[in-house]
Amino acid sequence: MKFHKTNFPNAVSIGLELGKILSRDKRINASKVFYTGFSYGAGQVLKLQGEYYSKQKVFKAVVAAEPGCNANSIPAKVNFSTLIIKGEESHYYPVACETYLKMINKVQNKVEYALIPKADHYFSLNGRIGSGKAFNGCSDNIILIYPDGTWRHMDGTLSSRKEAI
Repeated sequence: MKFHKTNFPNAVSIGLELGKILSRDKRINASKVFYTGFSYGAGQVLKLQGEYYSKQKVFKAVVAAEPGCNANSIPAKVNFSTLIIKGEESHYYPVACETYLKMINKVQNKVEYALIPKADHYFSLNGRIGSGKAFNGCSDNIILIYPDGTWRHMDGTLSSRKEAI
């Protein structure tokens, strides 16, 4: 079976279910469980900032390593810490995550942002920006996904999942 990121599973739901299973294991200190993802997985981690997942009590902290940030849920208040790590020379331009970071800060969530100088999407320091194409291709006008399922660019232009892909 050939996988393409437009038909990957909703990994955040799987991660939450696994976290719940692990938290019931008496050998694991549930107060120290965190969730992390890279690239597509990092985008899944950032879904936890949205209202739909905001009440989760499974993870103490989350790390989004090299997310695209071009389509994100409107941030809601959450009860965990978040770290976003970006490569300065990623083809998923950092400006999209920096815009989203400001939105997360406005709802006063605990979030930190680390930009790695001269690093690409794979955290390589080879001095080349990869040829990949960012989801929606519009880092300066990110898409916001509202709790009612509406997709809109930052400038208010209506969009959709199909159009973004």
